[in-house]
Amino acid sequence: MDLPIHGKQVGLLIKRQRYHCRDCNQTFWERLDCTIDEKRNCTKRLLSYIEKQSIQRTFVSISEDIGINEKTIRNIFRDYINRLEETTQFETPNWLGIDEIHIMNKPRCVFTNTEERKLIDLLQNRNKETVVEYLSRLRNKDRIQYVTMDMCQPYKDAVKAVLPRAIIIVDKFHIVRMANQALETIRKQLREGCHKELTEMKESYFDIWDCDNRQKAFLKYNAWKAKIPTELQSAFEPLIKAMKNWEEEIFAYFDHHTTNAYTESLRSLIRAMNRLGRGYSFEVLRAKMLFTEGLPKERRPYVKV
Repeated sequence: MDLPIHGKQVGLLIKRQRYHCRDCNQTFWERLDCTIDEKRNCTKRLLSYIEKQSIQRTFVSISEDIGINEKTIRNIFRDYINRLEETTQFETPNWLGIDEIHIMNKPRCVFTNTEERKLIDLLQNRNKETVVEYLSRLRNKDRIQYVTMDMCQPYKDAVKAVLPRAIIIVDKFHIVRMANQALETIRKQLREGCHKELTEMKESYFDIWDCDNRQKAFLKYNAWKAKIPTELQSAFEPLIKAMKNWEEEIFAYFDHHTTNAYTESLRSLIRAMNRLGRGYSFEVLRAKMLFTEGLPKERRPYVKV
């Protein structure tokens, strides 16, 4: 089999010479090493095409295009990934993002380079022990300056244990989303007359995140908290408790303005890849994501949000 042409499968009929050795009386075929991969029964250029395509496309779609069995496509993909993992080094970032995604009936931990917007790895689970082990194995882990995450205590404990000098920053969008959900829940539970008051409180809370330094943000937050009506204190208690327990990590955002936006967006890409595969193993999904979203891309300027 050879590269498809205009959407049509292409097969080559090759005539090659068979030889007979007069000394040993053995027969052998003319070698075609320069153009044919005899293990896969295809041209080397098709093999290279399959390798590149298998990272981004489903095995079934490639099989239908070129006329090679899907199992063979999977085997080519496996060999290619093994080769890539042996030759590819993922650089430890300055800005590390940690998040999780629930796929294949299990929560998985996602590590990203938030500064350069690249996937670093996707782990089998999100257990503290697994995260600690992974962080401990990172080369040059001391170069990590900032770690963005949601309010997950096991992640925080793991980072504190392995990267004590790194600054932990709670993702701005996570805490804002939490506040928004709390306010909307209150809105549904209260009488119509309170909607205007809640809207004002919501907007004034969101205004906190426009502050350009920690001190202003902290003062503005305390002013907002002091204005909460007595009858709404219990409804806002989960948000206020979270702000208190994670105060240092939440307000660290105003010192460094680093978010986990890329990590959050990556979760939708992982889910899309998983749906597309319809039956990928975790190892296959991890490899496909790692060698599409993990490999170096064209450098774009980082925009603070």
